[in-house]
Amino acid sequence: MSETIPARADVRQLRIQAKELLRALHELAPEALELARLHDPTLVPANARLNDAQRLVARKHGYESWPKLVDEVELPILKERFRLAVEAGDEAGLSRLLRSKPSLRRIVNEPLFSFDAPAFVRASHHSNADKLLPILAKYGADPNGRSGWWAGGFGALDHAHGNAVETLLHLGTRWDVWSAAAHGKLEILRELLDADPALVNAPGGDGHRPLHVAANAEIAGFLIERGADLEQRDVDHEGTPIQYQVGNPDILRVLLKHGAKPDVYTAAVLNDVELLKRVLAEDPNAAMARIGKAPFITTKSDGGHIYLYKLGGGRTPQEVAATSGSFDVLEELTRVSPPSRRLLAAAVLGDEEEVRAILKEHPAIGSEMSKEEASILPDAAQNGQTETVRLLLLAKVDPLSTGMDTGTALHTACWFGQLETVRFLLGHIPIETRDEKHGSTPLGWAAHGAMWCRNSKGDYPAVVEALLKAGADPTAPANKGGTPILDQAGNREDVKDILRRYGAS
Repeated sequence: MSETIPARADVRQLRIQAKELLRALHELAPEALELARLHDPTLVPANARLNDAQRLVARKHGYESWPKLVDEVELPILKERFRLAVEAGDEAGLSRLLRSKPSLRRIVNEPLFSFDAPAFVRASHHSNADKLLPILAKYGADPNGRSGWWAGGFGALDHAHGNAVETLLHLGTRWDVWSAAAHGKLEILRELLDADPALVNAPGGDGHRPLHVAANAEIAGFLIERGADLEQRDVDHEGTPIQYQVGNPDILRVLLKHGAKPDVYTAAVLNDVELLKRVLAEDPNAAMARIGKAPFITTKSDGGHIYLYKLGGGRTPQEVAATSGSFDVLEELTRVSPPSRRLLAAAVLGDEEEVRAILKEHPAIGSEMSKEEASILPDAAQNGQTETVRLLLLAKVDPLSTGMDTGTALHTACWFGQLETVRFLLGHIPIETRDEKHGSTPLGWAAHGAMWCRNSKGDYPAVVEALLKAGADPTAPANKGGTPILDQAGNREDVKDILRRYGAS
């Protein structure tokens, strides 16, 4: 019967074992002789060489040869080196690894990356995609593989851009209805739907349909003509096509023309007062909406509503109207909303004069806000709206107000890597404040956010260093479960290096 390899075995340990076994064979030690009898009866112990001992060690662990054992033990380390090479866009290191370590080629299509993506899908939207993709394809990567994400997998063309698209096509990646819609490939989309009309409402990545990701008004109109469902929600973010397309006014108008149901945010981005009045007639409370509050939440997924990603967490219609330059809609929203929403709109616009005018009329407006209303502060912080945060604090909104996962504004700014906002808040919120849900400090949120939030605009290493310079304790548990701060940072070595420099271990 073979012995299981120890969980943390490494090749160095195995080599030591083989040398010790060789010595024992020469000394005719009973245990060594029994091992030889079981796994290599023809071996003469006194004449054994190192390669004989290595073979016995391999067979003891259930492997036919020493090289196969070494490959198996090295594989977890090689996987991590492979993953890091792809993430770093290191084509030379990636090529060297795959060329010199054949065992890696067996796992080149495994879901080693975020959202259960294989290397080829991850590399397809890397800034160095042109160099990485041919190397991966050369060593067996499937150009048409998809991520294994539970809500629906993504393909390599879905998020590819620039020259990477031509590279993918050259390597054999095929268009599908989702990527063709997303890239505005009308004739290709027409061919695909002529061949299989049902694909017009087929779920792709995140469970979205082609209409959710249509690149332009022409594509959207064509899909509607072919029977696209205007109210179908995706799986992960539970958004309709009109909500997915909130940043594309031309597409919104096409969807509205064909009967898609708008919401208050549709009116806000389009600056359409008549549309707003229609929405408010159906739901008078729509003016008090907030992203992250019903109905703009997910009920079957933890992914968060699509507006969280398209418009920002916690944002109100007033805020979206203000930042979109939709001042006609903003005026109407202000007319039908309480003063607190007027304050938020002024803060979002950075209009200190208006904020002070509101405070003159309502001196306690900030300090008397309800817990839910005051969560606008951490929501603004997570979006990196430093000036908005400053003006809300000027209005005496409670600096310890909580938002996402009971985090303060400092916590949420850290989670999203918002460096400027973090620096500002360090003078307003105690650095060792722990949230109620996780029992985690802002440093814990920054470390964990570096690994799992991965806000592309966030500067997590700089945020972590700013916290440490301000006195955050890198030796304290990251949360109420006692997780060490280095574990909280996962595989973000750039963040972990900074933490170690300040004493984390």
